[in-house]
Amino acid sequence: MRDACASYGIPLPAAALQFTLRHPAVTAAVVGARSAEEITTDTSYLSTPIPDALWTKLEALLHDREGSWNFADAFDGDCGGIGRRSARSRGSA
Repeated sequence: MRDACASYGIPLPAAALQFTLRHPAVTAAVVGARSAEEITTDTSYLSTPIPDALWTKLEALLHDREGSWNFADAFDGDCGGIGRRSARSRGSA
């Protein structure tokens, strides 16, 4: 996803925030911020124009061949625990 966004000059966080809000069941997205600067940056992501071709590419990355969501591979291995067990849950230290 990072590479797809970079190929269009779009920051990944802008696509992530807007992707969430594109779903008709989603009415709000809560974004954490540690400073006023981060709030300003996050707000700018909402108005970042994202081309339809990038949405198409991102959606293709998120779906596998059977049409199921494929989050783990789409996030270049950084899936925040989605679809993969952590070392701690497998019993490793």
